[in-house]
Amino acid sequence: MKNTNRYFAAAALTILLAAAGARADINTGLDIRGRAFGADALSESGGKISYFEQRSRFYFEGMLQKDVKANVTLQNNGVWGRNGEDELFLDRACISAGGLLGLPLEASLGRQGCKLGDGLLINDDETGLSGVKFNASLPWGFNAAGASFKLIEASSASFAGGDSDRDISFISLSRNALNGKATLTYFRDYDHTLSSATELSLMDIRYESGKDREVQWVFEYAKSGSGGVDTSAMLARTTAYGDIYTLGEGNAFILFADAKEHFNNGAAFINEEENFGEYYIRNRENGRENSLENLRILGAGFKSSVMNKPMKLLFNYFTYELSAVDVQGMKELGKEMDIGMEYARTKNLDFRLIYSSFSRGEALSATGGKVTQILFETNLNF
Repeated sequence: MKNTNRYFAAAALTILLAAAGARADINTGLDIRGRAFGADALSESGGKISYFEQRSRFYFEGMLQKDVKANVTLQNNGVWGRNGEDELFLDRACISAGGLLGLPLEASLGRQGCKLGDGLLINDDETGLSGVKFNASLPWGFNAAGASFKLIEASSASFAGGDSDRDISFISLSRNALNGKATLTYFRDYDHTLSSATELSLMDIRYESGKDREVQWVFEYAKSGSGGVDTSAMLARTTAYGDIYTLGEGNAFILFADAKEHFNNGAAFINEEENFGEYYIRNRENGRENSLENLRILGAGFKSSVMNKPMKLLFNYFTYELSAVDVQGMKELGKEMDIGMEYARTKNLDFRLIYSSFSRGEALSATGGKVTQILFETNLNF
């Protein structure tokens, strides 16, 4: 599979480089992110953990002809100094076209990013998914979107079930209403990679207020379409924009998210979302790193500029619980506080410094205890 990706990337880059020689509307770019972490050890034995993580992305994008665009992105990331944790892969390799068949229809084919709402169902903008995606304008102000992605291809592996496919797909319908936007989505996850094959279907409803309002809010609820197992999840967030006392212009938010014990589909990814905390979401255990499964979050915070300078201060506070108690009847996972600063030196260079403090709850540690982390991040874009 890795060799296939390399051949595909080489072929796509060759095509775009050839196009660049014939046309002037080819763009290239590079972004580099470095993160230095220092934290207390997660185990009860104490000690310290420190490491440096990097991510580099190099892309080509451009117009091949009218309404036809192409994008190829290579990504390299990993932890410096750890063998086997550094990888180079094809992040994007897709072509998109608009005005298909003379209709208000746009489609893209290949490896591409995709996110639905706040990412309860799909959020893989970071690494991309392989498949086809479309957007269309419909009569009476409606818009439609849909996609079909292949996560795992069928192989010659032999086990009960007869194949090893993993596919996800969705179709959604949206329309502006009541000074906001309402969206209804049908999502399907077909997983035949294990002997106990599963086929999960979910209905998702989302409403978000207009982007031009000083107070914006979002509500999203997903529910399984099959009986027997409760796979529901919901998220609600309110964000207020304006001046925060004497600090300057900024925003403040309140967030509530909750997902049942079996809400687990492989296309959800919330690890690097701003409003979910800087520590626990990244480091949480028990296999929940790809979804909100059996997790309840209540959080609030603000981010504000400093006297109209290119610097912002941030503060977050979160509580985390299990949606369903564990075998010992425990629910509390812990509480987190984040204090940080963001500084944009230029439009191409910015820095982040975050201090996180996480107090472990009874469901994680019988003896309690606190874990602290320092994160320093540099982003370079050109």
